[in-house]
Parts: sequence; structure tokens; C-alpha cells
Amino acid sequence: MAGFLRTRRARIGPDPCWPVVEAGTPRRVPGLRREELAWAAGVSTEYYTKLEQGRAAHPSASVVSSLSEVLQLSELESRYIQALATPGPGQGDEEDTATVTHAEQILRSLGNQLRDPVMLHILTEDLTIRGVAPATAGILFPDGASEPGHGFDLSLLTYIFTDPQSRQVYVDWSDKAREVVGLTHLALARSIPTHQLLEALRTAWDNSSAFRYLWSRYEPYEKAYGSWRLQVEGRGIVVCNYTTFQVPSSRNVSLVVYTEAETG
Repeated sequence: MAGFLRTRRARIGPDPCWPVVEAGTPRRVPGLRREELAWAAGVSTEYYTKLEQGRAAHPSASVVSSLSEVLQLSELESRYIQALATPGPGQGDEEDTATVTHAEQILRSLGNQLRDPVMLHILTEDLTIRGVAPATAGILFPDGASEPGHGFDLSLLTYIFTDPQSRQVYVDWSDKAREVVGLTHLALARSIPTHQLLEALRTAWDNSSAFRYLWSRYEPYEKAYGSWRLQVEGRGIVVCNYTTFQVPSSRNVSLVVYTEAETG
């Protein structure tokens, strides 16, 4: 939350009509000063400073609402800061293994009925592609050398930021990297991180300056559909639409389906 607040405060300019704004005073940093934001949100400067320093972790719903309004947050950003402010994210709301397994079975059954997808996979909330199918592996690992074998699990975070092949496969790699980091931010705000996700975060942080830069921007991401350009061996660049499916009983697993976009 501290990092998110700092980045968003830097993006908002002060209203000259505010009584706390000293007109004509040189500003050393972009955006609002802490005392200006605190005044506009109706909290003390001391309390807001604690929020930005990570010393006050759980502001009330009314404070979060005020901050969201002053910082001009998007709907997704507002939900993100609300999740960050909730004590013990995910506690008491964790899905049991049987629920997740049943949801995964339903999604795999749906996937098996689809005709000629370019790529499809089960994606967990901690961004693990579970049981990578041969067709998907053939696209993600075009040289075949680093493919672990049939039915392996793959951290999307690790793949994007540590495997050079990801830059070949995703033509718009920078946008894909931004999406993956944003999904990770949202996952961490919503629930207690798994050991696998924490390890993937450490690996990406230690090995990728691109990850460290994107992480510091605190941009949550959530989208159920869209398109990506994939470099497919033997075919060149293929424009794919992707759609994400979930079942009502579980948000921990999703089916992500890539289909070739119609041309002409």
C-alpha cells in the first residue's frame, strides 16, 4: 500500500484553491505533497505519512474511499487498494482442495470440447500454468531444449522474466510483462501468497531489471479477454484472441483459451 500511494500521489496535481496549497512556492517533487493529500482526504498529515511509510496497514473503509477519490483512482485501482487495506487478505476465505480440484475438472472438460484452440491452459491464482499440454509447450518452448516434459507445471512469472524464449513467443512482450506483474499485484492483495508465488517473485526480482521496474509502478491488472500476437514456429506471427473462464465456486483456477483471430 505504501508504494501504491506514493506512485499515485506523484501523478496528481494540487488544486490552487485548496487552503493548504502555497501558491508560488517551488515544488521539489511532482504531484501532491503529503499534507495536501491528507487535507483533501480528511485525515491528519501524521496518519497519512504513516500509511506511506507502511506503519498503518489497515485504514478504514471511509479513509480508503476518500483516498481513492482524491487520487482519482480507476475502478480496478479502487478495488486493489480496498483489498490491500483489508486485514488478513484471504484469511477465512481460502478454498479447500476439493473445491479447487472440482473447478479444475470442470474447466478441463470445457477445454476438451473446444475445437482447434491455438493454446489453452489452466492458470492458478498464483500464476502457475498447471499441467502444460504438449500443444501449449510447443508454442512456449519453440526450441524444445528447456521444456521440462509432458504435463509439467510452469510459473508464468518465471517464464516471462527469466526465459529468453518468452520474448520471442510474445511479440508484444513488454505489454505481456506488464500484464503478468499486474496480475501478481492483484493476487497478492487478494489472498495469502503461496510458496510457489513467493519463490517466483524472488527469482524474477533477482534476475530481471524489467521486473523490478514494472513492480515499482504498482499497476494492478484484471482482464478476462483480449488479444496477443504469438510467434508460432512454422507459421510466423499469429494474432490470437484470448478468453478467461472461471466457475462460480472457485476463483483460484481459470481456463485461458487462445483462438486464432479471424482476418479479412
